[in-house]
Amino acid sequence: KQREIIKEFTDKKVDMIYTLTTPGTLIAKNETHNIIPIVFSIVLYPVDAGLIKNWYASENNLVGTSNHISIEKQFSFYSQLVPVKKVAFVHRQGEPNSQIQLQELKKYASENNMSVVDIAATNLKDLKEKISNSIGEVDATYESCDTLVQNGGDLIAINVATSNKKPSFSCHQSGAENGALAADAADYYKLGLVSGQKAGFVLQGIKPESLISDVEANEYTIINLKTAQNLDLNVTEYLQHRAAEVIK
Repeated sequence: KQREIIKEFTDKKVDMIYTLTTPGTLIAKNETHNIIPIVFSIVLYPVDAGLIKNWYASENNLVGTSNHISIEKQFSFYSQLVPVKKVAFVHRQGEPNSQIQLQELKKYASENNMSVVDIAATNLKDLKEKISNSIGEVDATYESCDTLVQNGGDLIAINVATSNKKPSFSCHQSGAENGALAADAADYYKLGLVSGQKAGFVLQGIKPESLISDVEANEYTIINLKTAQNLDLNVTEYLQHRAAEVIK
């Protein structure tokens, strides 16, 4: 369906295409053949995904913003809520973005006296089985930013963790809304503003390759106090004030 939409845009010779997420942007890039300018947003690792050459010059028809929040920043926040020595990383097996994110987490873990249990699932049923079998050996779960997690995987992992009195952490705002103890995610409103500015420049005639893509998104931290209460955790007033949003 996405290819059909991009082909329609190409046939109409639109001035610019605005895309969201890595899969959608990859399709747009492959279908436009470096002709129509593309402004992307909510793409976790655009350089690693092969969308742009580097952050300073894409060397093609793309420019945009990433929703990446470093694992170091995320766990600096999470560790103030509850200590974690062993974390389950929940993701879709073979998904490029989550593989990169897994390596980032493993690097952080090796430097911070943590270990990682890799929960690589092919579908939701597989995810539930694997996380259920592993939840007893970890202190917490971390739901990745991939499509399996966004399409129901987070609910499964969060429910399994919470029912076993274990916290869950998410890199999506919706994760905390679905019951994770906390989320340290991109501020999508601010991300949209920056992407919109780039789109404005492109529509004024500036070529995407002459613009800089933004590497690190602004943080939007959420704490779910309902989940904290269910886990018998006390969240300090300091952390509540630090969070952008507190779910009560």
